Amino acid sequence: MVGNLFYGELYFTAYPALSAFVAQNVGSGNYHRAKKAFWITEGISVPVGVIMFLITFFKGDCLASLFTSDAMVIDSTRVYLKGCSFEYLLIAVSFCMVGFFNGMGKPVLLCCKVCLLPFACESHYHIFLALCPEVVCFILVLPSLFLLL
Repeated sequence: MVGNLFYGELYFTAYPALSAFVAQNVGSGNYHRAKKAFWITEGISVPVGVIMFLITFFKGDCLASLFTSDAMVIDSTRVYLKGCSFEYLLIAVSFCMVGFFNGMGKPVLLCCKVCLLPFACESHYHIFLALCPEVVCFILVLPSLFLLL
């Protein structure tokens, strides 16, 4: 979705910048400034995440109508965005944490999370979905929430 791309750009540029800033301050022994930068970044990203959540959860059909006039596509997009909207709340926190821990030189926990969680969560979820007779878009996007925790 186009909304996901625009929103993702914010975080794909913010966490490397935070990572570099934290690494510079940790390298100079200024841990207080590194932690302060983390909380400032969280203070910016969480309100943006809340705004994106509200827009996509309650007005997903308006976003879809910017790109198409087909009623079926708009309705399907609304349902999909409603399911994806919870990601925006979690992305706001998790991407800042990725930048912070990478800057601190402690990426092992995050690496383990990224490598193991898809197998622990999504594979079982999709096996369950294969057994269900009818699946809607809202249910399909829910496993992505677990990948962000």
